[in-house]
Formats: sequence, structure tokens, C-alpha cells
Amino acid sequence: MKIKHAYIYGFGKWVDFSFDFSNGNFQLVYGENESGKSTLHHFLLFMFFGLSPKERAFFHPKTSSRLGGRLVVADETYGEYIIERVEQHKKAEAVCITADGQSHDEAWLKDRLNGMTAEIYQSIYGFSADDLSEIEYIKEENLGEVLLGIGFTGASKLHQIEKRLSTKLGELFKPGGKLPEINRELEKLEQLQEKIAVYDHEESDYLDKKQEMHDLENRIDLLQKKQKDIQEKHLHLEKLQHALPALKDYQIARKQLQKMAGAPSFPQEGVKRLTALKDRLLPIQSELSVLEKNRKADLHEIRTLKEKIKDFPQKQVEGLQHDYIQFQQRQIEITQCKQLIQADTIGLKTTLADLDIGLSIEDATKMHLPFHIEKTWEQLKNDHEKSVMEQENVAKEKRYLDEQQSYLETQLQDLQAELLSRDKRAALEQEQKAYQEYGGLETTAAGSDQKGSEWTQLLLRGAKKSKTYLYLSLMICIAFLACAVMTEQIGFAVAAAGSVLFGIIQWNWQKNNSISIEKIMNEIQAGTDKQTVSKEAYQYGKYLLDVDDQNLQDAESLYEKIKELDIQLIRWKESERLIQQQKGQIVSRVEEQMKQYPFLSHVDLSSWLSLYHACKNAQRIAKEIEKQKMKLTQLRGLDNDFHQGLASFFRKMNWGSDNSEKNEDKSVETLMKRIVEAEKQFHGWQQRVSDIDKALEKNDASKETLEEEMTVYQSEMKRLFQTAQVEDEEAYYKAAEQSQSYENLKKESQRLRKQFSISFHDEEWEQLAQDIPQQSELAWDYDQTGKLLNELEQKMVKYRKDHAKVQAELSQMEGAQAHSALFHQSQMHQDKVKELARQWSITKMAKEMLEETKRSFRDKHIDQVMAQTSIYFKELTGNAYERVIAPSGKQPFSVESCGKTVYTVSELSKGTMDQLYVSLRLAISEVISGENPLPFLVDDGFVHFDMLRNKRMMGILKKMADRRQIILFSCRIYRSVQEHENVIELSTPVRI
Repeated sequence: MKIKHAYIYGFGKWVDFSFDFSNGNFQLVYGENESGKSTLHHFLLFMFFGLSPKERAFFHPKTSSRLGGRLVVADETYGEYIIERVEQHKKAEAVCITADGQSHDEAWLKDRLNGMTAEIYQSIYGFSADDLSEIEYIKEENLGEVLLGIGFTGASKLHQIEKRLSTKLGELFKPGGKLPEINRELEKLEQLQEKIAVYDHEESDYLDKKQEMHDLENRIDLLQKKQKDIQEKHLHLEKLQHALPALKDYQIARKQLQKMAGAPSFPQEGVKRLTALKDRLLPIQSELSVLEKNRKADLHEIRTLKEKIKDFPQKQVEGLQHDYIQFQQRQIEITQCKQLIQADTIGLKTTLADLDIGLSIEDATKMHLPFHIEKTWEQLKNDHEKSVMEQENVAKEKRYLDEQQSYLETQLQDLQAELLSRDKRAALEQEQKAYQEYGGLETTAAGSDQKGSEWTQLLLRGAKKSKTYLYLSLMICIAFLACAVMTEQIGFAVAAAGSVLFGIIQWNWQKNNSISIEKIMNEIQAGTDKQTVSKEAYQYGKYLLDVDDQNLQDAESLYEKIKELDIQLIRWKESERLIQQQKGQIVSRVEEQMKQYPFLSHVDLSSWLSLYHACKNAQRIAKEIEKQKMKLTQLRGLDNDFHQGLASFFRKMNWGSDNSEKNEDKSVETLMKRIVEAEKQFHGWQQRVSDIDKALEKNDASKETLEEEMTVYQSEMKRLFQTAQVEDEEAYYKAAEQSQSYENLKKESQRLRKQFSISFHDEEWEQLAQDIPQQSELAWDYDQTGKLLNELEQKMVKYRKDHAKVQAELSQMEGAQAHSALFHQSQMHQDKVKELARQWSITKMAKEMLEETKRSFRDKHIDQVMAQTSIYFKELTGNAYERVIAPSGKQPFSVESCGKTVYTVSELSKGTMDQLYVSLRLAISEVISGENPLPFLVDDGFVHFDMLRNKRMMGILKKMADRRQIILFSCRIYRSVQEHENVIELSTPVRI
């Protein structure tokens, strides 16, 4: 069996996804943690074996209300078939559809899976990393036995089951123990038996009372039976007294019937039958006479109608009616044509009026609009719109360049205003030169020199900082202005103004600060030798010269930017000239179209394309109007020809000659109405002839039926006379009176018998009727039985009192003693011991059956399993071990290395133990699967293997894939598998 495709409607995180497993027999399902590998694994198991309602609820998707899916599988017997499970269909039962379209149920699928359950399938055809982790918790002395169990069944829990069974047996019973439950119950039972023996000697009195009560109960039963018999006799006598008058009447009726010597011969209900026959014969005779009269009248009428039918022109009338149908159809078409012409004319006028370009209907009809004109007008519209847009862009660019030019010129003027004059700059340079030559002023105090130096540095840093802020604010302003021009939003302009204002305020503040420092320094300088350049004057002059040099450089930079702006203005003028040239070309093309189509002068260029479609529509409507007018003319000609032919037919048939108006002057509808009436009259004649024929047939049939019916009634009357053995009607009625008297006596006797049928059976009633008892005897017997019943009732009361007394004494004895309670407890403990013994027997049998199954399975498969395990184990360990040896006798489960050294399984490392476990699982799958291998599912089974072990494991799985399908779910990508492109990445599944 092989899984081809999986379609998931909804299962866990998967909703409306599909997976393709048809690419080879070995597929790697790769995905990171939480990517849905295990969910897909459970989905495959769900499709094969189903899930319980609780398990289905766990995998119910959060984003869909539908749980289930489809699997496409293939096997050698049925080929490809579909397995579908949906929760809403019979509680997720499987529906299998084979290639021939036949549908099968869950039992069929189970048969295809060889009767396996999900647990058996997972223990043989799959394993995971969880199975490897369980081996770590197995005790060393039990490890070999557990691995052998895996070799037998593919399940690692067999040893655990055996231990649980042994533990349960020890908890239930041990031959010399006291703690097991059965041992404790037996001890309690012995103690109770000892207590019960103490009370045995008190049983004699109790048994005597029991016997006395039993005797009283027997006496009461005998009295009750005797009382019942006497009551029945008393009741019978009472019934006889009531039935005595009826018995006498019954005896009289029986004697009169015997005198009549049997019932006279007379039909049952003979009088009623004779009267009914006479009543039926009278209307039959009357109806026969009426039928004969009607027959003669119908024969005369039918001859007259057939002569009229012969002279009627039926074929010509049918031809005219056929032509009239066509005439009516033409009238409908004429009406439709008129309506279409009227509607199209109104629509055309409305369309031309809405256009309001001076076009008439005649102009619209004659107007020529070639097919290429639409593209021409559309191109003109696009070119015009493009030209307008380019003009707007050029205008925006011009405004931007003007603003830039104005801004740069303003900046240049500000810098020029800050530049030093030539005289002042020359004086400062002279002071700098003098200071450098004479070394500065030496008489200034050290503190003043130091303070002057600090102030100078402060002035330099402040000037530099103010310039940086000023330039930065100017750059931000330019950026905001550009954004404002491009986007035409006032917010950017406000931001630009704010940035400029911030730079000016910062620069002005620093300038004022510099002036204050200069004033302080001048005051200090005034106290020194005025004829000598001090160090502070030198530093301040140097600062002023540095600032002036920087301003000169900035001015040069602004000059360069203004030159670049001039070049951009020249380019703008060239662009503006080209746009004006294109605009002139567009105007020329527009004027050319307006000359060809004067009505375009009233329409804006942007609406020309819409106008074109409107004009084409107007042309179409005008042509449709002309077409409808031509059709209307043709239809009217055909109608006129039909009218002339119809008038000619009337002249030929000489119909309507009694009217002074000519047939040609009458309408077609009037003439056809006359024809329809004539044809209707003709069909009426035919129908009347048919009805008369049917009436004659019915008349003859009715006459024959009535005669037959009358014969039957007459025969019935003769049979009645014969039955009554009379010749005439008078004798018949006399015989009826005698028969009625006999029947009355018979009914009376039956009524009396039925009245007492419940109280007396037939034989007893007849015997009483022959020998009626005397009233006085019945009364005396009735009194005697009543007295006897009273005596019996008194004895019953006495015995019941004695019985109640003895029963009370017994109840007191039973309530006062603990014997019954001890006996009850003893019985309960015996029942519990029996139940525990039954559980012990079942557990013992289960353990023995499990051991027997293990022995049988081992004898059958151990050699094959161990041989296949040795092959896989040798390959996995890189030929480090030669073979795996099963335990026998005292020899434990062991392996043999390549150096012929034998190791028990408890001596192996954790990694080698994992390899041995995997080898056993693969081997058992190979051996048990036989000729019908099912898919082998591995869920991260090799997550603890290193790269070398994984490579060897993939080689083994590829070999196994030649004989079965293998699906490996893993969070690791195996290069040897990836090379063959047999990888399904869960990050990129196919959504349905």
C-alpha cells in the first residue's frame, strides 16, 4: 500500500491544504518545531484508523468548522482508491471510493489494513524519538528482556504489561502471606465462623416456632379453599333464583317451535325483495318508451346537418385563417416598427438636443465619421492634457528658481554687510604684523592675560557655533521651501520660516555676546600701554580676520550657486520655448479638425472623445429608423394583398351581400370575424352530428341494457315464487306471514338464552329448561350456604390471630440475636472471596496466555528478526558489530563485535543502544509486513543521531523504500534525501 496524496479539509493547524507523496517511495517531511509535522502524522493515522470523539475534539481546527480530509492510496489489488473521513458524516466513519466508482465502508478499509488497529500499526510500522527515550528508564537487569519483546512485537511495553500482571497476582494472593487481599478476607471469614458456632445451640426454640407458624399457614390455606367452594355454590344459587322466570318463558317458546315442525320454505326477506323488484321494473318500462321517441327525432336532425356540412368550403377557410395569422403577426411587427421609429426618433432628438452643437437629424444621418477619427481625437486630448500639465510643471519650476535666486541674493547681501572695510582690515593686519614683530605687551598682569585668552577662545567658539546654527537653519529652510513648492502645502512654508527665525535669533544673540566681550576687553586694554599691541588685541584682531575670511569664502560659495541658478534659468527658458512650440502644433491640429467638423467649435477638446461616441450612437439610431421605415412599407404591402384576397373570397361565396357596404370597404378583422363565425357554425354542425351519432349508439346500448335488466328482474321474481312454493303474488304474501311468526319465536328463545349465557353454559341451561327447579328449594339451599360461610369466617379470624402472635415472637427472636447479622457478614465475605478468586484466575490466565504468545511468536519469527536486525545493526554501527544474539537458557541478550567479543546489552553505550533499538524496530516491520507492506511512518526517530549515524540511517531507509513507502517526519534536513528532491517542506504546502 502506498499513500499518493493527502487533502486536509481541517485538522489541527492545517485547513484546506494538500500534500503530494507520489514522488518516490521515500519522502522527508521537513519543518521547524511547531510547523505541524506531528499534526500531519496524526492526520494520516486518523484517515486509516479514525479517532475517538475526545481525540477528534483535540484536533478540531480553530479557523474552520469542518474536520476531516481525503487520502489517495494505491495497492496491488484495487489500484488507486480514495479514503475520506468527515466528522459530520456518521461520526467520522471512513468512506472508500475505488476506481470503478463503487463506495465501501469502514469494514472494507479495515480488511485492506489486514484488521490492524492504530496501536498495532504504530508499534510495527512506525516509531519516534519518544520510544528511544523510554529505554533510559528501564532497569539494567530487564533491558535484554525488553529489547527481546521489541523484537517479537515491535512494542516496548510488553515487559511493563508482564510486570503489572505479576504485581497484581501478588497483591491478590500469596500462599503464606497475610497482606494480600484474598488472605485478609479468608482470615476474616474464619473469625466470623467461630462467632456463628456460639449461636447454634439457640436455634432449637426458633425452629419450633417456625414449624408452628408453618402449620397455622397450612390450616388457613385449607379454610380459604373451602370458603371459595362454598362462595361459588352460594353465588350459583343466587343466579338460579334470578333466571327462574326466563327459564319458564324459554320452555314455552321451545314447545311452540316444536309444534310448527320446522321453518316454512320462504326466501329470506322475501317481501322486501319482491317489492324492490317491482319498484325497479316500473321506471325501466317508462325509460324504454322515452328512448324510442328520442331515436326518431335524432335520425331526422342528422340528415339535415350532413347536407349543410357537404356544401361548406372548409379548405379555403383554413387557408384564409392561416394567412390571417400571418396578417396578425405583421400587424404586431408594424406596431413594433412604429414604436421603434417613434422611440428612436425621440431618443435621437433628445441626444442631439443634449449635445447642443447645432446638429439636425439629417446632419446626423449624412455625417461621415471614419474609424480612425476616434484615435485622432483621443490623441489630441491626451497631447493637450500633457501640454497643460507640462506648462503647470514649468510654472512651478520657474517660481522655485525665482525664490531660490531671491534667497541667495539676500544671503549674499547679508554677508557683504558683515565684511570688514578695506581700511579696518588693513589696520588689523598691521596690528597682527606689529605684534608678531615685537612680541606683544609684556607689562599686562598675568591674570589679565589669562582672562583675555579665555574670552578670546569663548568668542571664537561662539562665532563658530552661531555660524553653524545659521547655515543649518538656512539649509533646513531651503529643504522645507522645496517641499512646499512641490506639494503646495502651507505647513512646509511655516516650518521654513521657523527654521530661519531660529538661525537669526541664535546668530544675533551670539553677536551681542561678542560685542559685550569686546567692550570688556577694551576696558582692560585701556588700562595698559595704549601705544603697544597687547596679546588680547592681537587675538581679537585675529578673530575678526578669521571671521572675515570665512565670510569671504561663504560669499564666493553663494556666487557659485547664483551662477548655477542662472544656468538652470536658461534651461527653463528652453523648456518653456519647446512647450509653447508643442502647444502651437496642438492648436493647429485642433483648428484643422474644427474646419472639417464645424460643430467641434462648440465643444471643449476634453469632451471630443465622448462627443464622438455620442455622434456614432446618433448615426446608428438614424440608420435604424430608416431600416424600420423600409420594413414598415413592405409589411403594409403584404397586408393590402391579403385584404384584397379576402374580399374576393366573400364575393365568390356571396357572403355579406345583404349589407349595402362593399366587402373591400370592410376591415380585415370584420371579414375574418364573419369567417370565424361561419367556421364555428360548421364545427358546430360537425360536433352536433358526432353527438347525435353517439347519442344513437348510447340510445341503442341503453335500450339493450334496460331490456336485459328487465329480464333479470322478471327472472328473480319467478325464483322467489318457486322458493316460497307458490304460483301468484297473493299466495306469496300469505307464506310470508307464516315465516315471520316462526322467526319471532326463534329470536325470542335465542334472546333468553343469550341473556344468561355468561352465568350458565349450554348443557346446563338446556338441562334446567327440561327440569325447572322449585322456587322454595332454591331459597332453602341459599340460606344454608350463607350460614356455612359465616362459620368458616369465624375460624379464619381465630387462626390469623394465632399466626400473628407466633410471627411476632419469631420477629422478636430474630431482632434480639446477632446470628443473622453474622451469617449475612459471613455470606458477604464469601462472595468477596469468590470475586477476588475470579480476578486472580483471570489475571493468572492472562499472564500465562501472554507468556505462551511470546513463546509462540519467538519460535516462529525470532530467527528472521535477529538475522535482519544483525544486518541493520552492522550497517548502522559501521561494521563495529557483526551480529545480534537472542537469549537462550542462561545466555542473556547480547551482541558480537567485529573482533568476536560478546557484549550484553547492559554493557552497551546509550548511542549503541539506540542503534540496536532502531535496528529491531526496522527488522520486525520487515518480517511481519509480509507480502502486503504498509507505509512506514517515523516521527523524528533519529533526532539524537549524529551526522554519520544519520547518513547510515538514510542509506538503510532508502534500501527499505525499494519494498515499501517510508515517510520520515523531521526538523532536520538530510542532505542525502534533499539531493533526490524527495522533501516536503511544511513552510510551503499547497493550499486548496
